[in-house]
Amino acid sequence: MTGGALILLGDFSQLATTNGNSYLSTGSHSTVLQGAVKKKLSFATPGRTAVTSRFGKLALGGNSTVDTLLTDVVVDTLLYQSGTAAAYGLAGAASRTLAVAAIQDLTPSFSTIRGPAGFTMRITRDTLFTLPNTYAVDTTLVDSTIGTLAVHRHIPTTTLNKMKSVVIEGFAKLLPFASTAAISGDLMIRNNGSFLLDSGETFNVAGNLATGTGGVLRMLAAAGSGTLNVKNATFAGGSEAGLLVAGALNISGNFTQGGPSVTSFVANTGLATSFNGSGTQQISFANPDTGFTGALSSFSQVTLSPSGIGVPSLLTDLAASDSVLMPAITSRSINGGGAVHGIFSRGAVVFNTTLTQVRLVIKRNTNVSLASLGTSTFTGAYGAFDPLQIIAASAGLPTVTSATLNFSGATTTGCLARVNSPFGLMTVNLTGSTPIGANAAKGSFCQSGSAVLTWP
Repeated sequence: MTGGALILLGDFSQLATTNGNSYLSTGSHSTVLQGAVKKKLSFATPGRTAVTSRFGKLALGGNSTVDTLLTDVVVDTLLYQSGTAAAYGLAGAASRTLAVAAIQDLTPSFSTIRGPAGFTMRITRDTLFTLPNTYAVDTTLVDSTIGTLAVHRHIPTTTLNKMKSVVIEGFAKLLPFASTAAISGDLMIRNNGSFLLDSGETFNVAGNLATGTGGVLRMLAAAGSGTLNVKNATFAGGSEAGLLVAGALNISGNFTQGGPSVTSFVANTGLATSFNGSGTQQISFANPDTGFTGALSSFSQVTLSPSGIGVPSLLTDLAASDSVLMPAITSRSINGGGAVHGIFSRGAVVFNTTLTQVRLVIKRNTNVSLASLGTSTFTGAYGAFDPLQIIAASAGLPTVTSATLNFSGATTTGCLARVNSPFGLMTVNLTGSTPIGANAAKGSFCQSGSAVLTWP
């Protein structure tokens, strides 16, 4: 069928008793839904190949009902023709997909696409990205045919703001530049898809962010920064090495880094991650780059509980290639999630914090000031681990000054604090403030390599 029109006043069913392409509408052929009777549409073999069936042009202009899709339905062009004063459109069913390549002649005051939880609208051509006035779809999927690695396809913010949950399998970004967009559900980037957030743009995701099966988030702004606000963040997609360059990632829930890529979350110097929620915020790395080799996953600059109402909980070791920040607010706490886990940083700054079964390992080749730790308290059973380690990362010969450190609640079969310099002289000066605790005697502080510990 390549020309003419089929006028439907009742239900439509495509069967596949003989051929899968028993209703293959192409060219200028139109299927027109008309009348006030609510219709049901179904396909036995929906698809875009020569052996499957689809609507070429599906016109709703003469219709005054919202018709129901009982199965997956594929449409080349959806025509919302003007001239009707009644609400009309399509309603999907759970676990079903409406795949549309283009929408034309939109009448925004009356047109509708809606569906319950589990219903998906799949965008299959670059020219779509214009949605009807009433758009209540559980999941909108940007197909792998959208955009290229070299040219990410723009999604207008007015379109994105109508969406609930979004799945990116193609290559997409916001439009216009320096815009703000929000969705009420989740953002999933998968199947080698890519979402690019440019300089000056803000994307508010009320639900969760996740990457999977090769999908990646790109924050590459050379100047300025973009901001992504999410609840929980899971990075288990493709390698993010060199892709998280600039901007801010704000997480109000939990963070998880997983495989199969061991570099599924690698933040460069320009990307700041902040855990700005309330209550417990769990942090987990399957492949933490505690040796700072660049071959595993890590934060760059990470801020834990900037407002002081969140409680970070480490389910694994945490690595930050730049710094770990906890602003100077009293009565702060961070815990190891019931076991001993470590913060590994090249410049940790943790103010007035109680670290319960959390060890702090600072690796630096420049000067380190432990005064930045304020009155931090180490507490809990550390087993054979050292609660505090200061390590010279290269031949930089740092000189470390002291802080008010409280070890009164910490137990370990190792050392309360260990200083180590395999490269040359490193002086750790504790004369400014004697560590607190009956267990915090000089013998509980160890030095190795060329490190020298100065005791009061």
